[in-house]
Amino acid sequence: MHNNTLPIGTSIEIISALICIVPIYFAPWIIAYIKKSPKHIAILVLILVSLPFDILEGLGLLGWLAGLIWALATPSKEQLEKQRAAQTVILNSPSEKVSVSDEIAKLLTLKESGALTDEEFQKQKTKLLAS
Repeated sequence: MHNNTLPIGTSIEIISALICIVPIYFAPWIIAYIKKSPKHIAILVLILVSLPFDILEGLGLLGWLAGLIWALATPSKEQLEKQRAAQTVILNSPSEKVSVSDEIAKLLTLKESGALTDEEFQKQKTKLLAS
């Protein structure tokens, strides 16, 4: 009679390996979640979609690496709020007279830095040109 169970030592080794590997594999999502990144769900989906490729073909590492870079490059929710607050102060400050072209240049800088979306940029630009 054959016993098809794994020895206890092997089972413990497998469980220990999983306990170490799973947090590392989900590290990009964990980083994005801790940063309260608005992209944390998309990063989780990327990692989960790449998981079968990682297991079967070893290509999932590319998805994991892309998720890690995305998690590290995405500003946190607090950073986005600070950028939006700074943009509001810049646009609403009644300081010295500044030309409309200077204000549009500031808006373009904010858009290029990611603080403004294209829609917000167009809305503010239209508002400036109308005044």
